[in-house]
Amino acid sequence: MLWRVLAGAATVIVRSGSRPLIRRLGTSVVLAVSAATSQPIPFRLGSIEVTMTNPIEIQIRRGQQEWQVDLYRLVRAYDCVLPYTGNDRICMGSPASPCPECPRQVSLVTWDERHRKLYFAISTGYSWEKPWTVFNYSLANRRISRFTNTWTAGFASATVSRSGQYLAYVQAHHMAPASPCGPMTDIEIVDRWARRIGKPAVKLPESDSPWWIGGLNWSSRSTLEYVARPHMADCRGVS
Repeated sequence: MLWRVLAGAATVIVRSGSRPLIRRLGTSVVLAVSAATSQPIPFRLGSIEVTMTNPIEIQIRRGQQEWQVDLYRLVRAYDCVLPYTGNDRICMGSPASPCPECPRQVSLVTWDERHRKLYFAISTGYSWEKPWTVFNYSLANRRISRFTNTWTAGFASATVSRSGQYLAYVQAHHMAPASPCGPMTDIEIVDRWARRIGKPAVKLPESDSPWWIGGLNWSSRSTLEYVARPHMADCRGVS
């Protein structure tokens, strides 16, 4: 696979030979929930309404149908960044065993309308930049699939290919006011079938301002388009 960047048009070209047709589907949103959340937060994603009542459950409504996604046992002991409270161990059992008591954040990534799958991510980290595990939930068979890990402050624009093989998302990175300005976002592409991750180099026009990438769109089988705009020149207010 060849990754090539057309800087003038701000377009990432993905040369993939015999790969299946890929285009944008669904709508992306980032919605982080912590243990302190007190009120349900409903959000419309395409044909579904998503409500996150707490960090261990996602409720989905589509017309008169309802689904409850149980996140309680998805975090494993080796996922937990802080497996202790004082001297007390939170995660019991083997490293691969579930650790339901580990504090976590949940972020919605995108909704795949064609395949009726909701993509979301869970992190147990506390820093601005933290590890996330990405999952999807199928409304068709009511099953959760865990398929990749990534490192980011949060997720921005995201889209799923027509075939369902590729998930592309924008990683948003925290920029401290004292830090040198630079790109605050980059693109990551997950090949779900081959279990691989690609991070294409994104070359942006020269500027004293950091750039924000969004509007991901698979416009053909080999082209992933995006929109780039400059952010504040001195990074003030960026979080």
